[in-house]
Amino acid sequence: MRLFPTFILFTLLLTGCGQDPTKAVYNTKSNPENYPARACLMLDLIESGQLATYDSIVVAFGELYTAYPDLLDDQQWQQLIERLGVKFRYRADQMIDSGLVHYTEASKLLTLAAFARPNDERLQHRFAMFATWNKAVADSIVSPTFDPANPPLEIPDQLRILRYFLLDDSVHQQFAREFLVPRLLNKQAVEAALKATGPKQLSTIDKCFLTTLGFRYKGPGRPIASFAEPAIDLMATRIVRQPNGWYHAEFYFIPRESLTTDYTVALRIHTPDSTAGSAAARIRQLSFDFHPSLPTTRWKPGELAPAYRRFALNGPVNQIALGIVERTADSIRFVPLRDTGEPMVLLSPSILAAD
Repeated sequence: MRLFPTFILFTLLLTGCGQDPTKAVYNTKSNPENYPARACLMLDLIESGQLATYDSIVVAFGELYTAYPDLLDDQQWQQLIERLGVKFRYRADQMIDSGLVHYTEASKLLTLAAFARPNDERLQHRFAMFATWNKAVADSIVSPTFDPANPPLEIPDQLRILRYFLLDDSVHQQFAREFLVPRLLNKQAVEAALKATGPKQLSTIDKCFLTTLGFRYKGPGRPIASFAEPAIDLMATRIVRQPNGWYHAEFYFIPRESLTTDYTVALRIHTPDSTAGSAAARIRQLSFDFHPSLPTTRWKPGELAPAYRRFALNGPVNQIALGIVERTADSIRFVPLRDTGEPMVLLSPSILAAD
């Protein structure tokens, strides 16, 4: 007897208001506010699910407001629309629970819900998270009806999708960790792939990336470069050009001792400058220095530590240089390379890849 009231209470808490989203938002039969018959019919069609898609609902509202513009200033109608926003959120959540194939339509319903309830902060945040999915569809990272099981995705392809989100801003990252990683990655399959050898083994960069998702990997046997004072090894690198013109850069380090300084990663890219006169001046150096999201003071000796950078760049790349910098109020010190004493390691443009 207590299950039903408990479920209703949970639903009300979830939606953030005192409305039961399974109930009709308005009594269209008695029509106490004397709304136009067309408005009542539209509400009935939404309630029954006959008017269910984003596009059809937007068209219906557009036609209604064209015919009855006074509704836009009606306070009772606005309150009804806010209640309708709760229903849209509830239906979107049901779609989300049904799997990735429904994410695109769910994100559209969240768009309607967010428009209907502009002051609902929790709803607005959920809308912002699922807007990143819409962006991924627009960038052709996933299809509008993406289904990872049809056809089955290989782990590298799963990681390609996850990188798009996890190497971006905090909203993209939260969306991926809450709504993609649990649906996309199979823990047992990934752990088996990490141990595999031969043609089907994962690339070093993929293995390193998986450590950011909680999987164990010690890193490749030999570093790309070793810095001294303090001792830090650069283990893997990759820079991928995204279809929208941005680049995602991945660098994985292993500190060989505890770090007491919050270091900056110095990323310098040389690219042709067509506006310069002489040949020597036709190369310009662009600086994309950054602090890793996990401060270097929290890097653990002997364990892989990721450092990611997202940047925009037009034109080809001639040279890539990477260093580790200690910055103070009045000085800048590059941690030198162990073998040469040089401040930066030169990386081959071959680490650039198109995703």
